[in-house]
Amino acid sequence: MTRSAPRAAFYRVYVDHGEGPVYFGLYTMVETMEDTVIRKQFEDDGGNLYKPDGPPASFAKGTYREASYCKKTNEDDGGYGDVRVLYDALHRRDLDPAQWRSGLEAAFDVDGFLCWLAVVTVEQNWDVYGNAAHNYYLYNDPTEDRLTWLPWDSNEFFRSAGNKEALPLSFDGVDGKWPLIRLLIDDEIYGARYREHVRAVAAEVYSPERMVPIFEEMHALVAPAVIGADGERVGYTCLDSAADFFASLPELIAHVHERACAVAEYLGEG
Repeated sequence: MTRSAPRAAFYRVYVDHGEGPVYFGLYTMVETMEDTVIRKQFEDDGGNLYKPDGPPASFAKGTYREASYCKKTNEDDGGYGDVRVLYDALHRRDLDPAQWRSGLEAAFDVDGFLCWLAVVTVEQNWDVYGNAAHNYYLYNDPTEDRLTWLPWDSNEFFRSAGNKEALPLSFDGVDGKWPLIRLLIDDEIYGARYREHVRAVAAEVYSPERMVPIFEEMHALVAPAVIGADGERVGYTCLDSAADFFASLPELIAHVHERACAVAEYLGEG
């Protein structure tokens, strides 16, 4: 079954303190993992859901701490065995590559993770695993009995930099502190599979032909709720001016074209 990110929608938010509704601006509402995401995307929503946070949630060798894998379901059940199984399988470097991959895939949806990595490196998001040990969930569907990586807090997508630089397509500079990236990308089979996902994401998902019409449609959709007579008000917006809003569309269009060129160069197809 193909997994996807949580669904989202735009909402105009009004608050009434007793003197009539006041427009608080345009918000993006995102469905929660604990409720609709695991219920709709998995056969069984009764498994363990974790929201990791903090340096030990990087899975780096010697850093495992249960407290960093906050449980969001089955909180009264103290077991963290599925996370420990993944951690141990990842670091079984005494095994030959085929045995190592077999053990890892029994504990973790590796291909789903590699697909997510390709999305992150093609589309760009600096606030993700590889730069910070947060903004992801892990879910163990009892019918599969292995952990699945679920992305979260994706508001920094389509940006090459923020507090840190976004992850490069080649993962140059990403070291062993991020073993879910480094060990998988350095593996011959997984590295090749990641490149296949990069090619597919760039061609089928984040291509200029697909994304430019989407950017234009969404920009036009939200415009009346952001600028103009019915738009956001001072104190209820993150925009400095309407010019910022208008500048955002060409910036997004330029970004998707830039990423197409970067992927072609990375794959040696430029």
